[in-house]
Amino acid sequence: CGNCRESRIFYLQDEQGGRFPVRRDANGITHIYNGDKLLLKAELRDLDGLAKIRLSLLDESPDEVAAVIEGYRCNLKWDEEKIEQYYHGRYTKGNYHRGVK
Repeated sequence: CGNCRESRIFYLQDEQGGRFPVRRDANGITHIYNGDKLLLKAELRDLDGLAKIRLSLLDESPDEVAAVIEGYRCNLKWDEEKIEQYYHGRYTKGNYHRGVK
């Protein structure tokens, strides 16, 4: 719609009060994101031969971006204080354990 602009973020809310960011990209495609941040700390450490990862950051502050990059550069050896500072006790493992068929 005319009100939907690339730079604006809207939210869908589920029955449990979870909020899911909704954003329209430069191509006019609407994306619905998980409301919780992804954290695969233990899982990424177990992947042999992982040379590169791609981070997709939606609405993080500059301090949050710096913390995430630092964590991944340090091979995810964050202490619990750093994890709590960025994730605020809420994170998801996404579909990692669901597998691909």
